[in-house]
Amino acid sequence: MMILFIFIVSLCLSWRGTLSKPTYTDAVRSDGIGYYSYLPAIFIYHDPTFSFTDSLVTKYPNLYGMGGTAFCNVIGGKRVDKYFIGESVLAAPFFLVAHLTAKISGQPADGFSLLYMIAVTIASIFYSCLGLFFLMRFFRRTGMRDRHITFILFLVYWATNLSEFAMWEPSMSHAYSFAMVSAFIYVAQSLFLSFRKKDLLWLGFLLGLITIIRPVNILVVLLLPFLAGNKETFFLFLKNYIRNPLWLIGSKLVFIAVIFIQLLAYKIQSGHWYVYAYTKEGFNFAKPHFWQCLFSYTNGAFVYVPLLFICLLGIIPVLRKNLFRGISFLVFFFILIWVISSWWYWTYAGAYGMRPLVEFIPVFAILLGELLLSIGTILRWTSALVVFLPLTALLQFQLWQYKNGIIGWMDMTKEKYWKIFLQSGDQFMWINTEPPMQDVPANAVKVISRGFYFDQPDPLVYPYFFLDPDDKHKSFVVRMGVPENNSPLIIGTIGDLTSDTTLDLNDLWCDVSLNCRVNTGNTDASLIGTIQHGDSTMSWFGYPLIRQIDEKYQWKNVHYFYKAPAVLKRSDRFVLKIEKQDEGEFKFDDLVISFYRLK
Repeated sequence: MMILFIFIVSLCLSWRGTLSKPTYTDAVRSDGIGYYSYLPAIFIYHDPTFSFTDSLVTKYPNLYGMGGTAFCNVIGGKRVDKYFIGESVLAAPFFLVAHLTAKISGQPADGFSLLYMIAVTIASIFYSCLGLFFLMRFFRRTGMRDRHITFILFLVYWATNLSEFAMWEPSMSHAYSFAMVSAFIYVAQSLFLSFRKKDLLWLGFLLGLITIIRPVNILVVLLLPFLAGNKETFFLFLKNYIRNPLWLIGSKLVFIAVIFIQLLAYKIQSGHWYVYAYTKEGFNFAKPHFWQCLFSYTNGAFVYVPLLFICLLGIIPVLRKNLFRGISFLVFFFILIWVISSWWYWTYAGAYGMRPLVEFIPVFAILLGELLLSIGTILRWTSALVVFLPLTALLQFQLWQYKNGIIGWMDMTKEKYWKIFLQSGDQFMWINTEPPMQDVPANAVKVISRGFYFDQPDPLVYPYFFLDPDDKHKSFVVRMGVPENNSPLIIGTIGDLTSDTTLDLNDLWCDVSLNCRVNTGNTDASLIGTIQHGDSTMSWFGYPLIRQIDEKYQWKNVHYFYKAPAVLKRSDRFVLKIEKQDEGEFKFDDLVISFYRLK
């Protein structure tokens, strides 16, 4: 019943929070774009180069926020999706149902319309609940009472960031990995109880799926001594299958068969059976950020999901009961944290908490079960009321803070964390989401500049926007008081910005600046810009203005400085727009587009 409750509530919350809004494409974003894009590439566009994304940037700007194929790297002159295909393999049935429904109903069958986003969200919640199901079966085999299991499942979902990736970031791979790791643990338990040979084949299959979702998760094999329960069972397992190597070979063949899916994807994309698609991104095992990974205010696991720390205390009764099992877990845990904290971007920013640990929450749940069973009934339920339920409320509140920019997705510090702790006022919203503006370098020489001051009609300014007199600033400014997502503000060509027909337009940098003011203390307004060549979008940027204009009634100049496409033509078109979803009043004026050449 708990799993069904979680499934239904999650669907309702995700619909209300994401899918019912105009920007429902947030269901697929960030790294999730790369994980998901295999599906439309294979089943709709038949395009292993992912070139189809170029035409989707303007249609779904929130989706391809980093550019059409920013999730790809160029290897040997060919585009290769740097993310792995496992999530798409598991999500394929949901995608195909959405695609068939779109065709039958006449909805856009482009892989990214609302029906597909619903499918992505349902898939993520389904696999999260599937992981909970295997966890439930695991605990029932241990003889744990149903009420204890129900309580643990409740905490696993609502008191950790699993709920974040199930509902709010469903295209990320972590919910899928959580399900497969849970299944692996359950099958391993079955194997050690009965030594059935078919369980060994299932382990090979699941390990293959775990690997092609996120390869680092292959570390789950290090859990086998812990899951065996004791030294005698583990070594008996090794002895049985060393004496009967055919089943071990069969398990390895099943594993390789699943891995072949990823290798085939590489072959089709690059012409090679294997490439390192992350190119320059990698691990530095000599310089792990071990303690920061656990305790840092920048996504530290125990800071943002304190339940994990309490779960870790379960190692104490485990060590008391069986030293071999306890040491086996500690070895696994040490290696796991060492590896994930050695990644070049060890904070894994862009999500709430240390997201690479989401898939291993089932292991923490096992320790939590051991901890709860080691304390008396009165203390157990007292701790539920005094510790676990408040921690659940805290985590869900902080997830709300994260979704509203109070907790930033990167660069959080101790000072920032305690300044916004338990704060929910408008003055705190969206203040920790973006890094400061990048100044125009001192060695930059301005070669093009065009201002838009809105005091009189301009052929490049879209007439939709309301010009409003403002005596405190200038004669007219642009006022936005309602949500706006689609209408462009300025449309023109590069040639419209300068009359110099001989100007070299190669290797330029662009700066877009404007004066802004809010009357309500905050806004979710963003400056959106594209440069297009024919039907292709050559560059795209989306710059949230929220952090820069957090003072009421104060005009402030903000700007965005970025590298323009290497080669520009006078006929290339640029489009600027201001997007906002809130209804607070937002004004802006004096928008200037400038191009620079660095000396």
